[in-house]
Order: sequence, then C-alpha cells, then structure tokens
Amino acid sequence: MKLYALTTPQGVFNAMVNSTSTPDDFVNIDEKIAALKLAAIDAYMYYYSWERKGDHYEPSMNNITEMPSIFDVLDHPPRVTRPGSDGEGGGDWSCSNWDIGKKVFGAWNDKSYGDAFEHIRTRIHDAIAPWKPSFPTHWSIQAEADAGWQAISEISTGSVKYRKIVDKGGTDGDSEETTSPETPGLVEAFDGVKTDCNTMKGNFADSIKLNFYDNLRGVTNNLRDAAIYWNSSLNAEAAIFKEVRKSVSKVIDDARSACETLASGGNPPSLIATLKLVDAVAKMATAAGQEHPDPGSVTSAATETAIATIELNDSMEVDIEGDGQGAKAGDYDDVLKFVESSLKSVSEKMRRAESAIEKSINSKLDEMSGGGKSSYDLQFEPVTDSSEFTKVDDATLKRLSTNRLPTISGHLRTCADKIMSVSMSNVVIRNVNCGYGAHGPSGGFEEMRETLGNLLRDLAWEVENGAANIETGRKLTESADEDNRNAFDQKLRDIADKKDKRSDIKMGHGHRWDLS
Repeated sequence: MKLYALTTPQGVFNAMVNSTSTPDDFVNIDEKIAALKLAAIDAYMYYYSWERKGDHYEPSMNNITEMPSIFDVLDHPPRVTRPGSDGEGGGDWSCSNWDIGKKVFGAWNDKSYGDAFEHIRTRIHDAIAPWKPSFPTHWSIQAEADAGWQAISEISTGSVKYRKIVDKGGTDGDSEETTSPETPGLVEAFDGVKTDCNTMKGNFADSIKLNFYDNLRGVTNNLRDAAIYWNSSLNAEAAIFKEVRKSVSKVIDDARSACETLASGGNPPSLIATLKLVDAVAKMATAAGQEHPDPGSVTSAATETAIATIELNDSMEVDIEGDGQGAKAGDYDDVLKFVESSLKSVSEKMRRAESAIEKSINSKLDEMSGGGKSSYDLQFEPVTDSSEFTKVDDATLKRLSTNRLPTISGHLRTCADKIMSVSMSNVVIRNVNCGYGAHGPSGGFEEMRETLGNLLRDLAWEVENGAANIETGRKLTESADEDNRNAFDQKLRDIADKKDKRSDIKMGHGHRWDLS
C-alpha cells in the first residue's frame, strides 16, 4: 500500500499541530510497568500453587501444580511477602510455627523467591528499556512541524487546506480541517511586479517580467513545495510516534490484565498487539491547496495530493502476532514472552517506517539536485547596457528596485532563517535501540533543511542583485551625460562580475549542489 502525503504545485499541506494537548496514556508508563511487575509476580506465585493473602502469599490447596510440602499442611502455613505497589521487593519466606524449618530453610527460600521475583522484573525492564527513560511525545513533534509550516508560509502564494490534530478532551485528541491563507506581502509583491511590467514596453520590460515574475515566482513555488515535502516527514514522524506510544502502552496494559486474570484462576486470555502505522499516516494525507489567481482571473481550481512522501507496506499495519487471533497466555511466562516479542516487533516496524521516510527524503534531494535542478536554482543575467534603462518609466523602475523585489527577497530570507531553526533530531531523540536509531531519519531531514535554506538564501541574493542592477541603471535617467553614462555602465559591469561569484553557499551535508 502506497501512502500519498503532502504536496503539489498548488501547495498541498497537512500537519498535526498542538503542543498543549492532553497527554496520551503513555505518560503513565512507569505506573503501568509497576502494575505489570506486581501482576506478573502474582501470576507466577499462582502458577506455583500460592495465592495472594493481602500483603503476602500462602500455599493454595485449590491450585496445586506441584506436590505440597510439609510446610503447606501445617496449621500455620508458610508465607512469602508480596512486592509493594511499585512491584519492587517481596520474596521473604517465613513459617511462624516451625522454628527449626525456618532456621534450616529460611535463607534458601528467601533467595529462591527473591531471585524469581527479580528475574521477572528484569525481563520486564529489558523489554521496555528501548522506550525508557523517556520516549518523545507526538505533540512535541507536531509543534516542531508547526514551526516548519510557519516558515513555509513566508513564501506561500496560495491558501492551503489541511488537517491538524486539536485537543477536544480525548487522550488522543481529534483532527479538524483548517485553512492557512496565502502570504499577503509576497503575493502583492509578485502581483505588483507583473502589473508594473505590463505598463512597460520593449525587450527590457519583457526580460524583467520573465525573470522577476514568471521564473522567480515559479522557482519560489517549487521551493515552497519542496519545503512542504520536507516538512511532511515531521508530520509522518508525529503520526508514527503517536501510534507507537499507543501500541506500547496497550501491550503493557493487556499484559497486566492477563496476569491479573491468571493470578485469580481465570481462563487463559488471548493477547494480541497491533501497530497501524499505515492508517495513522494516511490520515495526514488528505489536504488540498489553491493557487493565488493572477490579477483579473476569477477562480483557480483546488488540486488534490499528488506526490508520495512516504511509502509504508501492509506488513506495518497487520497484527503483530500475524494471524489476527492473538496468542493464548496459559501462564505468567507466556505473558512475558508476549511483552518481549511484541515490543521488539513494534520497534522493528517503527524502524522500517522511519527508514522509508529517510529514503523518501533522499529521493527528493536526488531529484532536486539532478535532472530537476533548474527548477530550484535561478540565475539572473544582469543588464550591462545602460541605454536599456532609458526606455522605461523611472517611477516604475524605482518601485521594482526599492519595493517589489526587496519585499520578495525579504520573504525568501525570512523563510530560510525559519527553516534553518526547525530540527527533527531535537524532538525525536530516543533510546538508540528504539526504531531507526537515536535520531530516526534526522540525517536526511537535516540535509534537506540545509539545502532548502541555502537555496532560498541564494535565490534572495539573486533577487537583491537584480534589484541593485535595476536601481543602478535607473539612475541614468537622472543624469544622462556621457561621463555619467560611462560611470554607470562600469557599475553595471561590476555588478555582473560580482554576480559570477554567486553566494558561495554550501548546499547541504551531502554536497549534492555545486555552485562553483
């Protein structure tokens, strides 16, 4: 099953945003683990013919799996202390009316039961270790994704409808559709460039429109869509973490309940663990964007999601036990095996999903730096003949060079700065044995972040030099004598020479871009 999430040239975007939501059930994991330890030890003692009596265990004549010892039939049977509510301690053997037996067997029994209890606790501890001491919340990842969207909104030339998670009182929260508007200043600047160019005539005017409206707007939109693609990996991570937290928590809950059933003499329960990552991430993929219409047009059609950002196969969605029926737990050991195998499976499925995210990011980076490179990298050719500037209106050129273009470059730089502050590694860091390593797919995410930030800054640099080129030439209309014309022509050539040096920006850790 392929998942399609986030994008299109029209700015499709989907996010999970709410850093102050009600915490999920995983936040109580320490209490759950303590309860499981206690219940598992209760089930262990029941299996070996002991029953709970308040804060201790006594031999049970109703559940005999081994021959009763002489201690079991005395008027005052032996006791074994039960662990505390935290699942710790317990295992001390005593027999109040048999002093000789206590002296002979007490220390041996204390060690025997104490070691058995500790072994159970150790198995549980080792199984849950990858998810401890802390496992990131999906809300914190969503908050970082929201910061990514705020960055992208700096260069959005069209409104975007997407779904986000909101807190409506439930432990998992609910989702609702919302709309992010276009970026007014950027849209007005691009519309202004087109309007100004339409008032001018000649090849120079056509060149300005081609460079600073058609081409610049196209590359800006392509970078926006690439940024949406990039930010979608954070949204996918949020969805994955949400489902993983839910699954791990449920495994512990179900195991505790099964042990309690066994410890009370109930029928062997069935246990099954699920992790529906495909379903979770699919919820993130329903979004639609609308491109800002050109001046004079009436409408612009919405376009649905079209570009895949993550591909999860069906094996990541099925029941972990595989047959959909679950496994019968006949005793405490079956339950502990269920916990161990299920949590290993959760981690492995999480690893595959996160690996798919990184593979997707790397594929996008390869596309951006390969055959599609020209769609994300734009170079303007400066005008070096001052006579071109005398053919157009001075006021129009001044608006372009001192208002329109600086506004566009300002949005590009602001977007770059905000993108560079978004981090996946800071919000997904976890135990190295959980999922796809300590930082998940952060390597590809950070490389694409660097690439996007640098491309945006480089594009801003191009626009700023274009504005400087126009402003320098514009001043020829103020003084057109031969000496001034020659001086300004030299300045134009100087700008052209500096232009060749580009911005000397390194393009990401992968060095896919060469701007030399």
